[in-house]
Amino acid sequence: MSNPEREDRHIRERLRAYLLDTLSDAERADLQLCLAASEDLRARLETERDALATLGTLPDSAPRHDLTARVMKEIRARDAEKHRERHTRSRRFFAYAGALAAVLIVSVALLPVLARSREASLRASSANNLRQLGLIMKLYANESKGELFPPLASQEGVWGIDVRVLYPEFLHDPQILIDPGHPRVEELRRDMDAAMAAEPIDWDMVNRIAAESYTYIGWSATSAEALARLKEAQPQRLEGEMHLARDLEDAYSIYRLREGIERFYIADINNPAASIHVQSEIPVMFETRASRPGGRNVLYMDGRVEFVRYGEAFPATTETDNILGIEQD
Repeated sequence: MSNPEREDRHIRERLRAYLLDTLSDAERADLQLCLAASEDLRARLETERDALATLGTLPDSAPRHDLTARVMKEIRARDAEKHRERHTRSRRFFAYAGALAAVLIVSVALLPVLARSREASLRASSANNLRQLGLIMKLYANESKGELFPPLASQEGVWGIDVRVLYPEFLHDPQILIDPGHPRVEELRRDMDAAMAAEPIDWDMVNRIAAESYTYIGWSATSAEALARLKEAQPQRLEGEMHLARDLEDAYSIYRLREGIERFYIADINNPAASIHVQSEIPVMFETRASRPGGRNVLYMDGRVEFVRYGEAFPATTETDNILGIEQD
């Protein structure tokens, strides 16, 4: 089956799932946006609606091998009937005009709702990416020397994960390193595919693309002050497995991210609840661009992802952006 045929079949299946109400909330909201923007897609939806209605009226004994032909014949007959009635429509003009005006008013009123629905869907997709990356880093730490989390990208000025140590053993799909809500998401996806297809893989480009979507700092900085100290210290950025960088033992006590660092923050190391609580407060990775209204998703060391409102808490602050050189729209 050719690509156009597969795409046509995929669209038809999505439209039928929409009519049968078997889509998820996010998929339904996304399809509604597409329907609102495409007259051709709305026409196809009506065709599928007619087809499903016709399927419901066919006798049980109808032969299966010509079912599609029967459905299309019925649709063409209905279209012909509509064509014959076209000359009577002029008298309904004003009624249709009024209905159209009502539809336009409702559509305008629904635009903010649809925008919020799309934004919620993108935010949820990005949060899911971060949860997967959190699990990947935990798996990596379980097998690394000293239970260390992955190292920083080796390029100076790039605050992102060194993808080469994760692929392909822990990370199978580099596309989860791209924020679906990024303003240039399609361009980043194409660039990621090109970098991964290069011979050899262009890891510098891969790391830069990943850092555009998700910032990773590699140390347990829990405040803007600690982050500024970390940047000033110029942490080691070593390639491959030789990344046993030191902790920053000073007034801020910034420790290299690894399993067990919570013991440096609690008095009773035998209290499991205290350990879990500390891990839930150490940010590991977060959306680079605060392009979403109100804040950014943040992944914490315990695997939890939380949407932190911009300006409310680290790392969703202008100080964080200024320290790391993150430019916002």
